[in-house]
Amino acid sequence: ADVIKQLLPLLRHEKSEVRFAVVDLLRQLVPPGLEQGADVIEDLLQLVRCGDGHARNCASDLLKKVEPRADDSYSEVNCRIAHILNSRRVGTPVFWVVLDFLPKLAAHADVARLDLEPLLSHDDSDVRSAVVVVLGKLHPHLGDARKEVIKKSLPLLGDRSSDVCRAALDLLNQLEAHLGHRRKAVIKKLLPLLHAERGDVCKGALDLLSALEPHLGGQRTQIIEK
Repeated sequence: ADVIKQLLPLLRHEKSEVRFAVVDLLRQLVPPGLEQGADVIEDLLQLVRCGDGHARNCASDLLKKVEPRADDSYSEVNCRIAHILNSRRVGTPVFWVVLDFLPKLAAHADVARLDLEPLLSHDDSDVRSAVVVVLGKLHPHLGDARKEVIKKSLPLLGDRSSDVCRAALDLLNQLEAHLGHRRKAVIKKLLPLLHAERGDVCKGALDLLSALEPHLGGQRTQIIEK
């Protein structure tokens, strides 16, 4: 623990070769679940974008191991993450590392600033699916962003990728209490999914219909027939 404590400041050393050597050593020393403050996480996010492939991999592995300290401020980290997610790096290894790390910041992430919703319309189905899953993990903290997330998630129920569709079902199930006037549109989208080829998609549609049961109204008969 003392060695790790002394090594961490060297992540900001002026010489890149020192930073790269330190991150390599830390990857071997840091145990999973070690709490770190925003400054260390910011340093690792910087190294994830560096020109050295091995150092990038080490920083990525460390981000998977560390946990953000609860009592720290992550405004600068949020800015750095937002820059990566909203840049041309979408779909690159850096993008995936940041997206994987984001749920750890759920309680601290400024979701509105991260502006994840545009990624729900991305051409790559893997990106769409991953972003929906992340939004599901962030859902208790979405706040004012909920309406836009729901609006952008609805078309995904008809997505050509069943993985995206399944993730969207889970997300809308979590946001069911906030659907409001969009409930009818959701129910309409769910009916074709009751005959989906994938069993987990069909089950996801059934779970969401079950949550929406008080709002089915005149569509109950059609749903029973389906």
